Amino acid sequence: MLYSRSLDGGDTWDKANTVLPGYDSTRILTGGGDSYSIDVNGNTVAIVVGGLADDVILWKSTDNGNTFTRTIVDSFPYAPFDGLKLALDTPQTNDGTVDVVIDNNGNCHVFWGVSRILDDDTTDDGAFSFFPATALLAHWSESSGMSQGVGGVIDENQNGTLDIEPGTWANLQNGQVPSTLGNVARTGNTSLVTMPSAGVDAQNRLFVTYSAPRERDVSIDNVNCRDVYIVYSTDGGATWSDPQNVTQGQILEDAFPTIARRVDDFVHLTWQRDETPGTNLQNNATGGNNQPIVENQIMYAAVPVVKIVNNEIGQGPGVGLEPVAEGNAEIFRVSQNYPNPFSNETTVIVYLTEETEVVLTVSNLLGQTVIQKNLGVFQAGNSEVLIDANGLSAGAYTYTLSTGAYSAGNKMIVK
Repeated sequence: MLYSRSLDGGDTWDKANTVLPGYDSTRILTGGGDSYSIDVNGNTVAIVVGGLADDVILWKSTDNGNTFTRTIVDSFPYAPFDGLKLALDTPQTNDGTVDVVIDNNGNCHVFWGVSRILDDDTTDDGAFSFFPATALLAHWSESSGMSQGVGGVIDENQNGTLDIEPGTWANLQNGQVPSTLGNVARTGNTSLVTMPSAGVDAQNRLFVTYSAPRERDVSIDNVNCRDVYIVYSTDGGATWSDPQNVTQGQILEDAFPTIARRVDDFVHLTWQRDETPGTNLQNNATGGNNQPIVENQIMYAAVPVVKIVNNEIGQGPGVGLEPVAEGNAEIFRVSQNYPNPFSNETTVIVYLTEETEVVLTVSNLLGQTVIQKNLGVFQAGNSEVLIDANGLSAGAYTYTLSTGAYSAGNKMIVK
């Protein structure tokens, strides 16, 4: 694991390919190409590394990466594990998907998908078993030094068990789909609950998205489709909300979620959407075409924070949550423009819960209208609005987006 740093936007690198202290064979056997994450907040740098049958390890710097301190966040009892040791007690480990975020107090919060392994022999093949149906997301707080579970699969039918089809966590056997299954959809060695991504807002509230299958969303090949879920904490990670289903797709695979580290009025989320659970890279049989190559979409959503913390997102179609009264619902939201300040054009995101016509108004600080434009009819959900600086002098302005019943806006600066 190497660390590099540029202080001038990438023109030069005063630190290049620096080995993190303690990243060696005493605890790590091989390492992984996709099993790490980094966050930076001011002069604080945090790097977390994991891997199936590895520790979860945090490196933290408070001097902009000049020095690092290593902390083993979650210790695997048999590390470094080479598959030649007996591990009959199914010890807990991580599935290799890890994330870290630094809160406003400089404390690190680490997240990972939980897994377990089993090795019942000491032969030289190095093979061992693991439990991909594990369904738990873990969180570790630097301030408390404690770990806890914070997210999982929702029991939609409320029967006390998780009804997930076996193909959801299975993989190919000798390049083929097992004869007892219609398809397989496991992504590498990951668990059912996996792929955490975390952010923090100005109030120090923590938000974490992750990928998990839905009980009531089963494909034609008898594999559960994944959605993107979110949990949040308003007390620095001491307690966490129940999960809410952000994407709520039906017969669609929503996976690989990532959110912006810094949360404003919205949790800015991107993810990958597919027509078929699983991936062609890892789940397509050599003698068939069970995972056809189809166009995937990279999706974006600005999820209003007020709807998240008011638990208005919900848990997915058919769960039977009580509807939110319209008078209490946040049905119109306008984001801060970005970039800001700007010289050419800037983008604003407007969130609507119903189709409606939207009007843009830009005013100077004297309250005089300098731009007014009917933008036409917008669909429900998130839409982007571009504001052009052409014709505007340098200075401060306000922009307002309005419908027939609502209006909202912010200040912007033209350079």
